[in-house]
Amino acid sequence: MTAVTRSVRPAIFLFPLLLACQADTTYEGIAVGNPGRMRVSTSRATDVAMTSARAESATVTFIDCTGTEQVLASAVGLDLLGGSQLLAPAGDWCEVFVSFDQPIAFAGSRDDATFALDLDLPELAVAGNAFAATDRSLVLQVGSGDWLGDELLELEPGEHTEIDDTDDRHDALAEIAEFASVLAEDTDDDGDLDEHETVLAGGDDLDWDEDDEDEEDDSDDEPTGGCRGRNALLLLPLLTPGLARRRFSRRTLQRDGGQTNNNQKG
Repeated sequence: MTAVTRSVRPAIFLFPLLLACQADTTYEGIAVGNPGRMRVSTSRATDVAMTSARAESATVTFIDCTGTEQVLASAVGLDLLGGSQLLAPAGDWCEVFVSFDQPIAFAGSRDDATFALDLDLPELAVAGNAFAATDRSLVLQVGSGDWLGDELLELEPGEHTEIDDTDDRHDALAEIAEFASVLAEDTDDDGDLDEHETVLAGGDDLDWDEDDEDEEDDSDDEPTGGCRGRNALLLLPLLTPGLARRRFSRRTLQRDGGQTNNNQKG
């Protein structure tokens, strides 16, 4: 057995250890389990009675914390008054993304005043820390509080008001829907967000602190799973002697070979 073969053998035996360290790394995301249930509803005002809220076509996408997407089948005729229920894929997720093919049609009344709102909201996304959907009832609430109340709708007694994307009120309502919508746990499975139910993503309940973001960015630079990163350095003392012997053996062979050639020339 040559010196080179003896020097390589320790590195060969340590190679499975490096593979084991890589295998210890796990990522949250799509998991095996029973799917959850999710309703898409709208926040209702206390001074206006909602008679209908409907999205003709919508596509719902769940995105995990590594960016992997799982697209649900497109929902047709989505009732935002709690009547439509979708399956939420099992696993842990960080974002729910909804795309609407057409404006959401709202209608309601206050006393003898009525209104119709065509809300042009092509996309709606709520994001936060990882939340589980497995065996869970969820509600994605569009808007917040009294956003469809008389203060923003400005209804006139005895008149019918129509609002579309050409109306200044439309932009204010669309902005509330875009930034104040939330995903919450629907513990009573009624399709509405109640005060006792926990917000999981979106809205003003998330406290995004700059220091927390910096800490999160720092942690992304250094893998935490398995033996990767700085933990892999612990294996270097075991590998180094073999590699050093290998380099030494190569120099020895080169020197001995050189001396042999010189002797033959002599």
